Formats: sequence, C-alpha cells, structure tokens
Amino acid sequence: MIGQTQKLIEEILEYLEGEEKVVLVGCGGCATVFHTGGETEVKEMAKALTETGKQVLAANWARKLPVHVV
Repeated sequence: MIGQTQKLIEEILEYLEGEEKVVLVGCGGCATVFHTGGETEVKEMAKALTETGKQVLAANWARKLPVHVV
C-alpha cells in the first residue's frame, strides 16, 4: 500500500531558503486521499507560504486521471 505524510512548513521553508517565488502543484489522486497535496492542502500551503513572505506565482492541482487497463 502507498502511504504519504505531509512535510512540516518549517522543513519546506528550509528547502525554499533564499527563494522568493514558488509554484505549487498538487494531485487529485493519492495526495488527495492521504491529505498531503490535494486541492485543500495546496490552498493551505499557498496561504502559509504567502504569510511567510513567499510570492506564490501559481497554486493548482491535477484532477485524478482515469486509469485504463488494457
């Protein structure tokens, strides 16, 4: 089984040290199910990063694509 955990904002800010602009991309699949990067989490992360002075250029998420088995 696949599992995911969301990183703490402090850890993300460490990765972004020295960067002013960011683009956020989430997913409508597993990241939505595990609450690590779906629509809600992308919006929350954009807000948190903006509050820390980062310029969020885009914050979007991909809808879950259908899987076809052939």
